[in-house]
Amino acid sequence: MNKLFRPSAPSSAGVGRVVVDVSSTHSTNASTKIASHRRVTSRTASVKRIENAVYGHIRAVRTLGRTEMLPSEIAVALGIPTADVLKALTSLQSKGVKFNK
Repeated sequence: MNKLFRPSAPSSAGVGRVVVDVSSTHSTNASTKIASHRRVTSRTASVKRIENAVYGHIRAVRTLGRTEMLPSEIAVALGIPTADVLKALTSLQSKGVKFNK
C-alpha cells in the first residue's frame, strides 16, 4: 500500500489539512482529509526560554568584560521585544540575579 502525504496551506483558523492518498491493489482509490493541529507551545515554556536567552546573553557580555548594558541592546541582540526582556529581567531579579536599574 502506498501513502502520499501532501500538507496544504493552513487556514486562517490555524488548522492545516493533510491530504492522504491511499492506493491499494484494488482499482478504487481513497482520498481522506485529516485535520492536523499546529503544535502549541505553552506560554510558560516560551517565557522560560526567553529568560534563559536573556540570562545567557548577560553572562556572555559579562565574560567579554562589559558591565553595563541597556534592555534595548539585549532585545536587539536576541531579536525579541524589549517588553519581553524587561519581564525576563524582573523574573531573573526575583530569582536572585543582581543588576542595577
